[in-house]
Amino acid sequence: ALEKAAHFGSGSAPVATSLVNLAELYRRLGRFKEALPLLERATDTLDQTAGPNNKVTIRALVDLADTHLQLKSIAAASDGFEDVLRRLDIAEENQVAGRDPLRLGRAGGL
Repeated sequence: ALEKAAHFGSGSAPVATSLVNLAELYRRLGRFKEALPLLERATDTLDQTAGPNNKVTIRALVDLADTHLQLKSIAAASDGFEDVLRRLDIAEENQVAGRDPLRLGRAGGL
């Protein structure tokens, strides 16, 4: 999947999506150290392509923070979750029609 997505460029949304999917597989297998750099790269790309307050970006950031938590990197996990909450606040302010789904996502995802 990464090879096919690379056709769009290494900083593209399809590559970021493939990175998130591969990282999720590693996370499900308990291979958090391998998932971490994939999520870091994916979130950097998603910030640029989808936007910093996009739900896909935020979901990837939740996964990144949780991966830090699983690796016992408590400070990095805490910083990550705080970043997610700040981004959700901004998204709720900017997306009046989408506030309820964002709030549900906040309640269910964190």
